[in-house]
Amino acid sequence: SGKLWFITSAGIETLEPQPFQFESVNLNGIAVNSVAEDNEGMIWLGCGNKLLTSFNIKEKIFNRYKLNGKNSDEFSATISPANQNIYGIHDFDAYEFIKNSKSFLKIASLKDLINPQNRGFGWNELYCTKDGSVFVNIETKGIAKLNPQTGKINYIVPIDSINGSHDSGDYPYFDDDKQNFYLVSTKQIIQINYVTNSYKLFD
Repeated sequence: SGKLWFITSAGIETLEPQPFQFESVNLNGIAVNSVAEDNEGMIWLGCGNKLLTSFNIKEKIFNRYKLNGKNSDEFSATISPANQNIYGIHDFDAYEFIKNSKSFLKIASLKDLINPQNRGFGWNELYCTKDGSVFVNIETKGIAKLNPQTGKINYIVPIDSINGSHDSGDYPYFDDDKQNFYLVSTKQIIQINYVTNSYKLFD
């Protein structure tokens, strides 16, 4: 459509370049932790209050789905470009959101891998690559590859190898056409080949 979309504390903002104008959609004060768009034009928001929120761009309709979590109120979500599956992290667990049944399926537990002192959300982030691989960023351990089918986690980049902070979703990530996934920290770029599971660090 040519529109630019922004998520702010006030809600969802759209910018229409021609003619130049803003339009706002109020989120009623709900904090947004992550934003992803599927191939049907639906925007998915990982929110506070344990909410996963879908926003229909054309009809401007919200639907909210609540996770029955016990601890943190935060939820963060991402969409796999390969199969359009929605994955998310809440507290110490990783989930898949099943669109047909509108339900959450726990696919892995990270409880044994995370320092219990660091209970604030943002220590963990999920990233999906073009081939459907899912990576999890664990503050006290490093970057690992998560198998959504088995729940197994294999470490790729140990924490001791990482220079600079890498534990926030504010840092960008992307993948190229050579099966490489990149994560940017405050001091380096981390390159991971998601086929060979090898990595390189660029300071």
